[in-house]
Amino acid sequence: TLKMYSTDQLETQDCKHAVTHYRVAQRIGHHTLLEIELETGRKNQIRVHLAEMGHPIIGDRRYGADDKFERQIRLCAFYLKVLHPVTKQWLELKNPMPNNFLHLPAKDERYK
Repeated sequence: TLKMYSTDQLETQDCKHAVTHYRVAQRIGHHTLLEIELETGRKNQIRVHLAEMGHPIIGDRRYGADDKFERQIRLCAFYLKVLHPVTKQWLELKNPMPNNFLHLPAKDERYK
């Protein structure tokens, strides 16, 4: 089942309304692969919400991830459905997960 996180749960007055739905897809050691659905589309919404819940994205040091290693941020859109602004038709875009997405090397990663 999808769980919901909303900025309405935060106590600051500077926040804009944002809603993120998430589901645990798989547990991998001490990490969890999530399936996330956005109800709103705020800048850095996923990153902010997961950090606020105490579960920052791997490699996302700006939002509280462990800085023991230099890691690429493990955030990947595999399915997008958007309304085309001109034709008003729905576009569905699918992207396979990168081969090394679930592999966390024991040393620093090189950034491209």
